[in-house]
Amino acid sequence: MDTITTLQAFFGPSWQTFFLGVSALGSKYAYITLIALYYWLVSPQLGRQLGMTLGLSYVSNLLLKDLFNQPRPFTLNPDVAMPLAQATADGNALPSGHSQGAATFWFFLAWRYARLWPLATVFVALVALSRLYLGVHYPLDVIAGVLIGLAFAWVGSRQLRSLTWPRQLEIATVLAAFLAAVALPEIAAPLGVFIGFWLASVRFKPPLGWPSKIFWSVSGLSVVLLSLIGLGELSDWASLPEWMDYWRYLAVTLLATEGWPRLMQFAKA
Repeated sequence: MDTITTLQAFFGPSWQTFFLGVSALGSKYAYITLIALYYWLVSPQLGRQLGMTLGLSYVSNLLLKDLFNQPRPFTLNPDVAMPLAQATADGNALPSGHSQGAATFWFFLAWRYARLWPLATVFVALVALSRLYLGVHYPLDVIAGVLIGLAFAWVGSRQLRSLTWPRQLEIATVLAAFLAAVALPEIAAPLGVFIGFWLASVRFKPPLGWPSKIFWSVSGLSVVLLSLIGLGELSDWASLPEWMDYWRYLAVTLLATEGWPRLMQFAKA
């Protein structure tokens, strides 16, 4: 708690907007946007690996939060976190999901593109610092999140051979993951993301030329994000159980990895 109050006193209240913005860049919508763009425009193969890695990283994060069951700082001292900051904090504290996600995503890219290490290190440090300044995590939370994310990034960024999975294995894996989501609804969303990327065939080539890249990126992101939000609103309206997020995120991930690329290929033909 002393670290949090010291940071808040050092930076002052004028930095709240900046650090809220940094934390927002670690939200699910930011990662959906970044991974979709990387998948569509740079490398479907590496985009698939990155999506699977980030999905599994978040599954582990949610399981560890439940295992350690550590409270947030503002549950002990509500004055350390304003309402907008508290709104960015779901579930328990240890490990920090924002820090772990940032480390997984950016260090994955840094291990694939060495020139990105300075940028990745600065951004991960800013995300971790933002979670402390905003009063939603303790130092141990963000340190653990960064280290776990670093481990996932290292493993996930290793060169993988392209494998063809038997159809029976794909169906069995989808159903097994669904049963896991029913048993542990808190991991339903990232598990759906992992399975969606795992099923991706990556049998397309990114569009050429900036006009084409911009058109397909803007329109594709609009479709994917609106689908995710729309299905979420429908789920809330119908009061669907939390484990239905597995199918929602699986469907949206397949839309991004299979549906939209097929439409791009069809339009080019």
